[in-house]
Amino acid sequence: MLTEFFCRPNWMMVCPGQTPPNIPTLTSPIGGEYITGRYFTITWTEASPPDPDPGDQVWYELQYTTDITIPTPIWEWIIIKDNGLAQRTAIAEGTTFIIWDAGDIVDTSHAAVRIRAVDTCENVSDWDTGGEFNITGGIC
Repeated sequence: MLTEFFCRPNWMMVCPGQTPPNIPTLTSPIGGEYITGRYFTITWTEASPPDPDPGDQVWYELQYTTDITIPTPIWEWIIIKDNGLAQRTAIAEGTTFIIWDAGDIVDTSHAAVRIRAVDTCENVSDWDTGGEFNITGGIC
């Protein structure tokens, strides 16, 4: 099934499918880690295939919380810098890690990270959420 929608006047995009992308798997941090300092690596594996709809491209979005133990955690977008400009994560398919600057987080023993995939048609996968981990000494 093809879905058409207009993004701008006189410009039309054709979406190849309506199936959400497959869920990527967070591989680090997944729980129990003790992270000291400002920078650390977040890693994941892509699903195979990343999207069941032929022709759809996928990108990844990441969020974090400083307290996974509360009933409704507050999730914040992980921001990365590209050419010095901060932007919400939209990490290209084929990428399986980022180095995150967690400088604003001073200390927490209840942090968690989650990842999802988004495709060309803005269908989203479910989140894959890692377990609770510790961050100390973020602001340097």
